[in-house]
Amino acid sequence: MVPDRNQTRRLLDVLSPKNTVEFFRDFVDERPDLQEEGAGEGAQPQILKIGGVKKEVWPEEWGITARQIAEFLEECRQDASWCEEFTIGQVVSEYVKPKTQGTGIGYALLVNASEPKEVVSMVSHAWQENAIDFCQTLARSVDLDEPLFICAFSLYQCEDGIGPSISQQLGSHPEENPFRRVLNHIQEKGKRTEADSGCWRRRTTLAWLPWSLAMLSLTCYFAPILSQGCIPMHGFCALGSCEPLMTWLPIYVWTWKFSPLQGAMLACVRTGQVMGACSLASWLIIKCLERRGTIYKGRMVAVPNHNEEMYSRLWCVFEMFVAHAFGVPVKLANTLAPVGIANSRNAKCSKVEDKRRIDSEIEAYGLERYDDKDKGYQVVDRAIRRVDRKAWVKAVTTEALWGWPIGLSLMCTVRLLKKGMVHFWKRRAATGRIHEDVLEQLKMLISHGRLGYDLFCDDVFAASEAKVWVWGLVLGVLLGQSFVVGRVVYIAKSEQGRTTTRMWLMTAALFLFCEAMINAVLLLLKAMGWCELRLYYFNWFILGLTAALSQGSAVLILVVLVSCCRCRYRRHSHILPHAQSRTRRTLMAFGLLLLLAMMIMTCQLTLWDHYLPTLVFNISLIFGGFLGPLAMAWTSALRWGVKIQPEYDDDWVACRQDDSEDDSDSSRSSHERGWSR
Repeated sequence: MVPDRNQTRRLLDVLSPKNTVEFFRDFVDERPDLQEEGAGEGAQPQILKIGGVKKEVWPEEWGITARQIAEFLEECRQDASWCEEFTIGQVVSEYVKPKTQGTGIGYALLVNASEPKEVVSMVSHAWQENAIDFCQTLARSVDLDEPLFICAFSLYQCEDGIGPSISQQLGSHPEENPFRRVLNHIQEKGKRTEADSGCWRRRTTLAWLPWSLAMLSLTCYFAPILSQGCIPMHGFCALGSCEPLMTWLPIYVWTWKFSPLQGAMLACVRTGQVMGACSLASWLIIKCLERRGTIYKGRMVAVPNHNEEMYSRLWCVFEMFVAHAFGVPVKLANTLAPVGIANSRNAKCSKVEDKRRIDSEIEAYGLERYDDKDKGYQVVDRAIRRVDRKAWVKAVTTEALWGWPIGLSLMCTVRLLKKGMVHFWKRRAATGRIHEDVLEQLKMLISHGRLGYDLFCDDVFAASEAKVWVWGLVLGVLLGQSFVVGRVVYIAKSEQGRTTTRMWLMTAALFLFCEAMINAVLLLLKAMGWCELRLYYFNWFILGLTAALSQGSAVLILVVLVSCCRCRYRRHSHILPHAQSRTRRTLMAFGLLLLLAMMIMTCQLTLWDHYLPTLVFNISLIFGGFLGPLAMAWTSALRWGVKIQPEYDDDWVACRQDDSEDDSDSSRSSHERGWSR
């Protein structure tokens, strides 16, 4: 399927800057033919024989799913000569070619011979990356049953004369190249879908809409809790007082009083209810559109790897640029592997002819437009940096949307608990025993933290009911969680997702040390008589900060314990583990059981109107305290491929090292040219 050139140019005029359009147009019109076997001939399809009838199948139907690749690699791992460090090029040489030899069709078409899969997404990758890592990264980034065009599995690699050679599949003109045909197919189908429903390029925005409305709904609903320390319910506001069920157990028994909810707080709650209904409706509509196939997922997925920086491969860089110029969405795969610095001048190709051809086109464009050949490289690099920047903005936005309910729950828990324990603390302080018994103070501090025992001033919260002071709590929680998350992301990214338990235990110790130092300073200030200054805003701020640090350290310790229990050597694990769904089910079951136990222990069963506020508090305590952060940390680790090992182990991967380097070099030189990498 060769697109109309005028139509393509009109699309480029809309989607790209003028200089980018002219550069790509020059590349399309002036690139020399391939100087190898088959040059001058049109591109040839793969021939599929069904019941003695030959059928031509073009690249648009050379699709293969991540699930099928995983099943193939699992089959390869049963071979005695398999090595966990095999790259994509070595897998093609050792397993794909023998599997497809004599068939005349690529592996993708071989496993889908009865019903060839129409390609939905194009995958750009390097042949030097580890095959297992590549498959796992794909599984994290796309749907398992989404048809993908992957050159290693889609092209017929054997060069045995039975099927089309690699040169014949590539064709003699850029328009015939399988890579170009697949992108054209994605572009045209996406345009048709967008014309009908507008759900292609705005697919990400639609996916975020229900969750964003839900976050706004929760914020509006919890506004009375942060502002007045009461839980809204059916036009009323529940004001509570509580005390610990046991001194050493952070479970609290509540007694509630009700007053009418009026003014701005009532309007805020009603707005939250409307947004919640809109969130649910939009989620249902999007699910219906996905079920009907109205939302098209066509895109290009670029897969970085740990073996070689993706941006150091000139064809990977140029493919991303061309996809961006066509208006095809480009997605970086969910991995912490380095992508490198976009530097098209120093990027490499396995074929000298390809590098010289691409470099000459880039330099010719720079000389024609700017009288400087280096300007052409800058245009390509800007397009690549734009894709990289957009990917990280999307990642940060996604994690922020997931993390906001956790922070909001923590704020509300602290606010309700601190206000609810004022009377309990006054009764304890009136006896004088709490100030004399050091052991009692330590028990309160260890079991309940600063939520149960104020280190700065005993009666400071009784006099700090002004709303303006409470917003120090919001600032403290946000700052503390930003510090915790920033530190965790820095470690995971600097280690490229390959971490050890020691790193996370040291990080948890750092958070605990920071909290201990803050508490020590507060005790010193109290001993110096600074209570008289009534630094209410500062006290609320420190309370939120220390609560976030405690939460971060506890979650890291729990993650380490869970990972140690699940730790297995990679050669014994499945390529596509179902850890994410199992972990979610386990956490959900544990949370429900804990919530039920807490409701039975803390709620007065004879008072029906006390059920809802007690339930809201217990959910905030469980979700905001530890279960929500634990689920988010574990899910994020699975989403980005973060691995936690007890220690670095040289025996983690057992491979034969006899002549693999020579084999890999020969296979790489013969197979990388199949996609002109």
